[in-house]
Amino acid sequence: MKVPRVAPVLLVVMLMLPASTRGDALTLTPSAALQVAHTDNLFFSQEDPVEDTVTTLTAGLDVSDRNEILAWHVSGQVKPYFYAENDDLDAMDEFYQARATYQASPRLHLNLDGAFTLTNRADRDLEDTGLVYDTDRRDTTQFSGNGHYVLSETADLTAAFSCEQNDWHTEDDEELDSQSGSLILNTSKNISRHIRQTSLIFQGGYSQFDYDSAAIQSGFASLGLQSRLSETLSVQADAGLRYTETEYEVSTSTLTASGIETTKETEKTVGRSGLGNLSLSYQGAATRVTVSASHDIRTASGSQGTANLSRASLQIWQRLLDHLTLGFSGSYYLNKADAGEYAENMVDQETIRIRPWLRYGFLDHWSLEGFYVYTRLQDHEADTTTERHRVALTLSVDWPIDLND
Repeated sequence: MKVPRVAPVLLVVMLMLPASTRGDALTLTPSAALQVAHTDNLFFSQEDPVEDTVTTLTAGLDVSDRNEILAWHVSGQVKPYFYAENDDLDAMDEFYQARATYQASPRLHLNLDGAFTLTNRADRDLEDTGLVYDTDRRDTTQFSGNGHYVLSETADLTAAFSCEQNDWHTEDDEELDSQSGSLILNTSKNISRHIRQTSLIFQGGYSQFDYDSAAIQSGFASLGLQSRLSETLSVQADAGLRYTETEYEVSTSTLTASGIETTKETEKTVGRSGLGNLSLSYQGAATRVTVSASHDIRTASGSQGTANLSRASLQIWQRLLDHLTLGFSGSYYLNKADAGEYAENMVDQETIRIRPWLRYGFLDHWSLEGFYVYTRLQDHEADTTTERHRVALTLSVDWPIDLND
């Protein structure tokens, strides 16, 4: 399954729309940033960690427009970075995205998204999954969309799809290319007449994930609720079941008279597991706090494979002064899978990530942010523990330009 690189295509489509569909909010926003970061373990090594300073330059451009029925934006960023000691690893990450929303009727709302990223850093997925890779280049193409339809005053229906392709550029084939796709149906029912400001949510879906040497098919169903407990406090929770079928290759080496012969056989496993999510959010005038926990299957590209991911996180945002903001994020990840559950090898990794930060905004468009990140990755299968400390300072600017003036 090949996924088209849709961001450039959508940009052309947006710019070719007839004048009658264009809005009066056409905005061009150039942006730039300079970051200097120092780390004591550049490659997440268990032994002989390498210390280095990395300077990252960012140049970005965002174009957007909207009217009563259509809103769209296209953005791109390039991030070249330079190592003080390991300059042979100097590279550039690239990020491109396009999005369009269309109000087809008073009841029907449509969304379409496309993105392409080119990344090289080992910690590119650390915040989402707690996983660390090598510094191999990965090209990721994503395409998704959904349609939201209002059935009645108290019920609505959403159908969504997504697909993703990951291409690794590595000579020794340690990382595995992958393709994935999913279909999800979501319906909600407002039950505020029985429980104040509360909706019931049912979800069901199917997903497929293909490696070079494995294939996973999965279906799930869940039931949950979303409730606003007060003007500042809200909660969302859901629980369900997931059914998974996995096929993967197992290599067997046999000693023969002519030498060692390696054969590959296909194994198939079937699994059933629970899934769930709990989130509690506080939204005050100067303070925002979100606490969440979740458990589900996690599919990842590269050598990391597939596992069950349990995750807990805490996000805090506090405005100290008009232009001064303090924040904190902390996450815990448990990636776990038995040998033969999703692949030949066992996965058992715990990751802790802590990130306090302080941001100061000035001159309307400028900001200065400093942060510290502590990461601890424990691999129980390999019996190894890796730690990393990283501190950084970022100066950034964005300058919206109204093209309708």
